[in-house]
Amino acid sequence: PGRGVQRIEDAIRELDNVVRDVRNYIFELRPRLMEERGLESAIRELVRELEVNTTAHATVKLASQVCDALEPQDQVHVIQVTREILSNISRHAQATHVRVVAEVRDGAFALDIEDDGVGFNPGTVRRGHGLDNMTARVEALGGTLSITPGSEGGTLHAVRVPLVDAG
Repeated sequence: PGRGVQRIEDAIRELDNVVRDVRNYIFELRPRLMEERGLESAIRELVRELEVNTTAHATVKLASQVCDALEPQDQVHVIQVTREILSNISRHAQATHVRVVAEVRDGAFALDIEDDGVGFNPGTVRRGHGLDNMTARVEALGGTLSITPGSEGGTLHAVRVPLVDAG
């Protein structure tokens, strides 16, 4: 029985990997469409996908015209980072609620994505390409990505990108 359970768990993990790869492939077929619609539309679509693929409920608060604060090429990076964060939440967090907030704060574009899931310690977790790619994208914008425990358990992903004309 123990060996059977292990084989089933291995098969489930492999199926999760296949599903993730298929989702990534599908997303790569349509990033241009999301980019053309803009950051706000892309964030809302990614959140809808999270809700369809999990039992989590999400709230989205995008401050008026906040998405226009970023240059179009910077929005592409933020869309990809948002996609990866929400994908990680979908696959690992077991969250029931996700909160997405974007606003201009202290001269920077601020994106906070917080879940109430199981949480993790980013210092001890085996880092995959996703975490490294997110960090590299945000740093390429001159910004920062911090991953800390959320206010209600879970995890808070905080993206900050300085704005050139933030006055």
